[in-house]
Amino acid sequence: MHRELVDRRKWIGEERFLHALNYCMLLPGPEATQLAIYVGWVLHGVRGGLVAGVLFVAPAFVVLLALSWTYAVHGNVAWVAALFGGLRAAVIAIVAAAVLRIGRR
Repeated sequence: MHRELVDRRKWIGEERFLHALNYCMLLPGPEATQLAIYVGWVLHGVRGGLVAGVLFVAPAFVVLLALSWTYAVHGNVAWVAALFGGLRAAVIAIVAAAVLRIGRR
């Protein structure tokens, strides 16, 4: 988010971004969602915050809904089970890479 919002698009300044990130880390819940809503609110008020929140959550919701439906309907098919096994490995790799990256800092 930092690279996109501060460096690339210059929608928010470095100091304000870091202040907002620190504040979001103190609040319970997902920091990235809260930060997206905050930036939307800063740029366009309440409507911007609402749109940013919905559009931040909607893609993950749609993907999870599609995967859930696929598993419920076709979970016993061999190639679908193999696909979900591969997805499981990919998710573990992504989480491990994030833990290593954060651990180095």
